Amino acid sequence: MGLQPLARAHRIQRRTRYSPDLLIFCKAVTPAASRTLLALAVAVGGAIRFVALPLPGTTDTPIFAVWARYAAIEGVGGLYGTGGVFPQRRVLESGDVGTKVDYPPLALSELGLAGRFERVMPLATAIKLLTIAFEATLAALVFATARRWRRTQDEAAVAALGVWLNPASIMIAAVLGYVDPLFVLPAVGALAGAVAGHPAVAGALIAAACLTKPLAILIAPCVVLAIWNTGDERHRPRRLVSAGAAAAAATVFIVLPVAARGGLLNMLWGLGSLLRDPWLSGSSASLWTIVMAVTKTPVPIDAARVAGAVLTLGAVALVMWRARDARDPWLLAALGAFAVHAYATLAVAVHENHLYAAVPLLALAIAGRRRFAGVFAAVSAIAALNLYFAYGFGVGVGHFAPQTVNGIDVLVLLAAVNAAVFAWHAAVLHAECAATLPGPTEAPRRA
Repeated sequence: MGLQPLARAHRIQRRTRYSPDLLIFCKAVTPAASRTLLALAVAVGGAIRFVALPLPGTTDTPIFAVWARYAAIEGVGGLYGTGGVFPQRRVLESGDVGTKVDYPPLALSELGLAGRFERVMPLATAIKLLTIAFEATLAALVFATARRWRRTQDEAAVAALGVWLNPASIMIAAVLGYVDPLFVLPAVGALAGAVAGHPAVAGALIAAACLTKPLAILIAPCVVLAIWNTGDERHRPRRLVSAGAAAAAATVFIVLPVAARGGLLNMLWGLGSLLRDPWLSGSSASLWTIVMAVTKTPVPIDAARVAGAVLTLGAVALVMWRARDARDPWLLAALGAFAVHAYATLAVAVHENHLYAAVPLLALAIAGRRRFAGVFAAVSAIAALNLYFAYGFGVGVGHFAPQTVNGIDVLVLLAAVNAAVFAWHAAVLHAECAATLPGPTEAPRRA
C-alpha cells in the first residue's frame, strides 16, 4: 500500500486546508520504512501499557473489581437489586469493599468478561487488559475509517497513533484503570458507521455506547446529524427510522436480563444517582473548579447544575446548528469532541476522566482537518494532566509534580488553561464549518 499520487494529495490539501508538512514527510519515507516505524510505535505503546499494569489505579478500581466479580458469578440481571420503596438499590460486598451499581448493564457485562479471569491474574489487571484491548481496537478503527475515506496509509497511521500513543490514553486505562474506552469504541464506531451509510449499525452502536456509560449521549447528536446528511435526501426519514429501530432493539436486548429479574426501576434509580452528585467539580479542570476556588460562600448545587446544563446544551446546540450541513467524518468527529469538551468544561460534577472521550474523536478529525491538530494536542495534554493531578500514577504511588503553584491549586490553573483551549476549540470549529464542502452521498468505494 503505497502513497497516493502527489497531485491527488495536493487536491486533498486544497480541499481540506491540510498543511503540507505531513505530506512532505510521508513522501520522504519509503513504504517499508513507514511500516517499520508504525510497528515500532505500536510496540512502544504496548510496552508502556504492560509496564503500567501492576499500578494500583484509582479509588474506582476496587469498585470495578467487585462489579466484575459479581457479574462473572451471577450475571448482570440482579446486580441493581429488585423491588423496594424508592426502589431499593442492592449493595455488593466483597472483602472490605461495599458498593452499589451506577453504571449501565453493558458495562457490567463487559466487566464480567474480565471477572472470568480472576483465577489466573489479579482482577484489576484483567480489567485493565480488557480496556487496553478496547483501546487497541479503537486505534484500529480510527485507522480503518481514515483509510476508507481515501486518506493515505501514513495519514491514517498518524491518526491511529494519536490514540495509541496519546498520554491521556495511557493514563486512562493502563495506569489508572478507568473503563472509558469501553464506551468510546462503540461511540466512534457509530459515527463511522453513520458517515459510511449504515444507519442501523450506527443506531445499534450508539445505543450500546450509552448503555455502557451515559456520557456517550453527548456524541449521539453528531451520529444523528451524520445519518441525516449522508445519502439521498429523499431517504432521510427512512434512515432515521432504521437507526431508531436498531437502537431500540439493541436497548431491549441489553436491558432485558435486568428487566426479567424485576430490577428495571432499580437500574434507573441507580443510573440517576449520577445526576445527584453533590460536588460542583470532581477533581476536574472545569469552570466550576475555578468557581469553587474563588467563591467565599457555598454555591447552591441545584442552581449550579441548571446553569451548567444550560451552558453545555447551549454551546453544543450553537455548533450543531453551525455545522448542520456537515457530511465529512473529520468535521463530524470534531463536533463530537466539542460536545464532550463543552460538558467537561461547563457542566457540574465533572470528573477527571470525562474529557478523555474527546481525544480519540479529535485524533480522527486531524486525519482530514489539519487545523484541529493544535486543539488535539492541547486537549490531550489537559486530559492527561487532569488525570495525573487527580491521582498521580495511582492511589498510594504519589505525585511527582507540585499540587500548588504560588499557593494556587494546580487544578485551578489547569481549569483556566482548559477554558482558554475550549474557546480556541470553538473558534477553530467555527472556521472549519465555514470551509465545509459537500461530502459524499454514499459510502466510499476503494479504487
